[in-house]
Amino acid sequence: MMKASLILLLLMSLSPLLSEPTYKAFSAKGEYGEFNEKMKLGSKPPSCEYRCGACKPCGAVKVPTTSEGNNCGLRAQYTNYEPEGWMCKCGSSFYNP
Repeated sequence: MMKASLILLLLMSLSPLLSEPTYKAFSAKGEYGEFNEKMKLGSKPPSCEYRCGACKPCGAVKVPTTSEGNNCGLRAQYTNYEPEGWMCKCGSSFYNP
């Protein structure tokens, strides 16, 4: 009986590790309307409310970051590494979030 209880306890403790990962969903309203997306690894879009002045609609967009002045050697070692960041965009103008 004790052995069966230990096996059951072990299986119950491993079940969260064996299940599929869960993702949290978020809603955002951007330049092209409202959308829902599952969160993945990485950063989430910033709130661009009041960031574009009087320009409307103001939404978050992903932009590539520049690696100038970054001497860490990532570009040479990982040629497919392209860091991205977030900016607020309204029309053709970009604003810091």
